[in-house]
Amino acid sequence: MTRKIAIGLLVPSSTITPMGKEFENGVKKGLKKILDDSTWEVDLIPEFIGPGSKEKVEAAINKLVGYDNADIITGIVSNKSGTEVADKFEKNKKLFLINNLGEHLPNPNAFNANIFMNSVNLWQQVWSLGYWGVKT
Repeated sequence: MTRKIAIGLLVPSSTITPMGKEFENGVKKGLKKILDDSTWEVDLIPEFIGPGSKEKVEAAINKLVGYDNADIITGIVSNKSGTEVADKFEKNKKLFLINNLGEHLPNPNAFNANIFMNSVNLWQQVWSLGYWGVKT
C-alpha cells in the first residue's frame, strides 16, 4: 500500500545568496534517505516567493493550501514573514516548517503549535560580535 504526502516548498530567489535550488535539492535528498520509495509517493510542489515578502509568501501559501492541498509546507522564510502568516496554518490545520538563517531574534509567542522553526540563529553571532566590539 502506497502512502501519499504533498509537500509545498516555498523557494526564495536571491542575487546575494542563491539558496533556493540548494534547498529544494536538500529536501529531495533528505526525503530519499528517510522514506522508502515503495511505500511513499511524495509530491513536491515548489512555489517561488522571490525575496520572501509577506505578500509573496501569503500568495504561495494560499495556493499550496487551497489549490494543491499540501499536507505540509516548508521553505526558507524570514521570522517576520513567518509570524505574519502563522494564523493560516492554525486555521487550516497544516504544518509549517520554517527554515532561515535567523538574521533576527525570533518571537516564539507569534507562532502557534503548527509552526516549527529550523534556524542557524545568526542573530546570536551578530550580537556576540557587536558586544565584543563595543567592549573591546
